[in-house]
Amino acid sequence: IKMSQPVDESSTFEQEFKAFMEFHGPQLVAMGFPDDLNRKLFVKLKAKSYDAGENLQMVVDEGDERMYLRTLIDAKANKDVFLVDHAWTFKQRTAYKTLKENDKLVERLENMLKFQKKLDLEGENPYSKKKPTLAEYLKQCEESTEPVKIYDLDEYEIDDLKKISFRDEVEEVSLWSNKIHNPNDVTQVLMKLPNLKACWLNDNPVQTNCSNFNVIGDHFDKLEIFNSNLTCKAGEWAMLFYARDQGVTSVEEIESLDLSGKNLLMVDDLSFFKKMTKLKTLNISDNVDMYKPKEMLMKEAQERAQ
Repeated sequence: IKMSQPVDESSTFEQEFKAFMEFHGPQLVAMGFPDDLNRKLFVKLKAKSYDAGENLQMVVDEGDERMYLRTLIDAKANKDVFLVDHAWTFKQRTAYKTLKENDKLVERLENMLKFQKKLDLEGENPYSKKKPTLAEYLKQCEESTEPVKIYDLDEYEIDDLKKISFRDEVEEVSLWSNKIHNPNDVTQVLMKLPNLKACWLNDNPVQTNCSNFNVIGDHFDKLEIFNSNLTCKAGEWAMLFYARDQGVTSVEEIESLDLSGKNLLMVDDLSFFKKMTKLKTLNISDNVDMYKPKEMLMKEAQERAQ
């Protein structure tokens, strides 16, 4: 009879913790996570101890429409770590549609939030505002006595940009989820806008019809954001765009910035980072050029920031 050897649980735990740190250690160091909390973080992740709701509370101040974090315990900085069960990341425009198409997500949210009855997702979205027709929206923009710097033209089934008339002062044009397929129309129409700084053509046929679609934005004089990516001309305007939720008016005031997956390493001049003297948190993950080694890209980024 072959006797099984007793399992050394402490040894197994240490091996798993070592593997965890080898994989996630650099990320934790980069975000400034306290070293003495690494083991506690691993223990809670392993046990799926999502305890943030037991110790923290989100408070909405309807006066200034902001949310604040309130502790329910006597918490001290860098003395503990609490986990949030990250269930769902979504864009507001597609949230309702995503819920209707994902039964498992709906069931999970019902269980997490302890709904007394099933979510009713049939019929129209009760939270959506009545959307004007394309003609009505364009007429409002044309007749406005105030400068119109933003055109929100998402989901209007636009297939020909030449039919759209823009005002010269426009800085942002959002064309998500339309039927635009001709790259020549994109350049001919949008390049005429002298102040255009951001344009979104996500979820349009032109993305697949045009072989060099990703570099179209680099040919515009002032365009800094194209299809959720930074162009080679990106500068302070783009940084302020991604920091709008902080209510800042200059890059010197920016305290945190999420530029993950924004093509940052393709920006020609990164010297604007020198002005960000209050910057505490910067996320530049997932900024990769498949044609260049990471070391070369980081060296180029450092040189352009000098």
